[in-house]
Amino acid sequence: MAKFDPKILSPKEKEKLLNNFFSAIADLKNFDEASRFFKDLLNEKETAMLARRLEIAKFLDQGFTFEAIYRKLRVGRSTIASVNRWLNYGRNGYKIVVGRLLEKEKRKREEKSLKINRMMNPFDYKYKYPHAQLRDFARNATRIIKRKIKERKLKRKS
Repeated sequence: MAKFDPKILSPKEKEKLLNNFFSAIADLKNFDEASRFFKDLLNEKETAMLARRLEIAKFLDQGFTFEAIYRKLRVGRSTIASVNRWLNYGRNGYKIVVGRLLEKEKRKREEKSLKINRMMNPFDYKYKYPHAQLRDFARNATRIIKRKIKERKLKRKS
């Protein structure tokens, strides 16, 4: 990334530049748009660096130690300390994003758990009696075949 000294801008120019940048990010409508924007904006190394900082913030919020984060993500201890400082004494940006990410992950785990529970419901006759599931499959297949035969007969008559 090119070197840039923000001190050469007047405070008014700097504020306008940042407001436009943050507004552009806030206007992104979905995951796909955000992904494409950041892939165009940042190189692979910059993207990974930002993603790792976010991951550090998640681990810190979950109570992981600096040492555990260092071993798991292979990041510098100074980076962990910086993220910790921003997480605890910053403008709550990390806390907002990390809170949403953790909530989303929790919902996904719950949905997965519900799906597994539904599949393994012992009161579902298809679980208890696999032959019933096979019978249902055969009935549906028979219905489909009969419908296709009728359609072919109607086409021949036309």
